[in-house]
Amino acid sequence: MLSYREAEVGGEVRMYPRITGDVHTLNNAQHLVVLIHGYNNDAQAAKDAYEGFHARQRELDVNARYGIGRTFVELYWPGDAAWGFASFLFYMGSIGRAIKTAGRLADYLALNFGEQVRIDIVAHSMGCRLATELLRALASKSFAPEITRIVFMAGALPTFMLERRTPARRLRGPFDKVLRDGAHSLYSTSDRVLALAFPAGQSLAPGEEGFLPVALGHERWVDATEPVHLSQQGNDDAGHGDYWGWNSRPRSLACARNAAQSVRGYLQFPSAGSRIVNARSMVESEIPGARVCDAKREIIARNIPDYA
Repeated sequence: MLSYREAEVGGEVRMYPRITGDVHTLNNAQHLVVLIHGYNNDAQAAKDAYEGFHARQRELDVNARYGIGRTFVELYWPGDAAWGFASFLFYMGSIGRAIKTAGRLADYLALNFGEQVRIDIVAHSMGCRLATELLRALASKSFAPEITRIVFMAGALPTFMLERRTPARRLRGPFDKVLRDGAHSLYSTSDRVLALAFPAGQSLAPGEEGFLPVALGHERWVDATEPVHLSQQGNDDAGHGDYWGWNSRPRSLACARNAAQSVRGYLQFPSAGSRIVNARSMVESEIPGARVCDAKREIIARNIPDYA
């Protein structure tokens, strides 16, 4: 667990992450898989989402250890507000929190991991925006680990930001420069949150967030300038919260299982057959120890509405 939260509900973005888990394993990892939740998830909702992800992956191979050789990192960030029933109105503020978290995560990764470390990302909703802002933040780093692949689930990411246009769009340059292999977008035309709430929230947000933009996770994006290394796949009938796998209702669970299969296939999780997952030891550390890499190279994102 890598947490940038100052509080369980709401709160600001921490300057340095709080690490919970096996710090030694994390610091010596060669291939990370970073999970990033979306908007309006407090700490408990995010934890439930990640537990759903792991449960659905385990289902694909009964009693199997999935992702052998990968170190899974659950990112917690304050994309919610302590406003009670009105918390969903915090959407516009969550964009700034996602950008700030991405910058601080980029600092942490560049400081603590060498360029030999590979990183895959699985992100949902506004977590997809955070993931692409991470690419933008890493683009300016002299030493940074490699972002290999990203899976976007119900991406609350304006498609126009990934267009190749003049003037340059905010996220297209970093997407092409930093991401090595590419990204895979899971979308659903049944996602009413991205169809209705997302365009309104983006239009009201400060900055150049667009007027009634289309979300990457709502429908198949077709544009003459779309990235060649962006693949897209429909997750039929999926609502906005039907991707991680925490919801046990039959339709939601079926959609989450489809998403789990797509994640496993795209990120190429290996399996060791019928082996039981070992329990993780839990150790806390406020700030991880720094590791320096001297080599240099050019570095060529549940409750409804949980929509970003």
